[in-house]
Amino acid sequence: MLTTAGIEPIFNTIMKKTHIVALIITFGLAIAALNNTIGTIQKDLKEIQELFETQKAYNTWVHGILENHRKVLQALIDHNNRNFL
Repeated sequence: MLTTAGIEPIFNTIMKKTHIVALIITFGLAIAALNNTIGTIQKDLKEIQELFETQKAYNTWVHGILENHRKVLQALIDHNNRNFL
C-alpha cells in the first residue's frame, strides 16, 4: 500500500519532468514566434526598400525635368538680358 510519503517522490519526479518538457515546448514556441516575427519584419523591410527605390527613381526623373526647366529659364533670362541692354 502506498502512503503519502511514497507518492510524493514519484509525483515530484513526474512533475519535474513535466515542467522540463513544458519549458522546452514553451521555449520552442517562443523561438517559432520570434522567427515568424523576424520573417514578417524582413518582408516588410524588403517592401519598404522597393518603395524607396521606386521613389528614388521618380525623384531622379523629376530632378532631370526640373534641371531642363532651369536651363530653359536661364536661357530666357540671358536672352532677355541681352535684348534689354
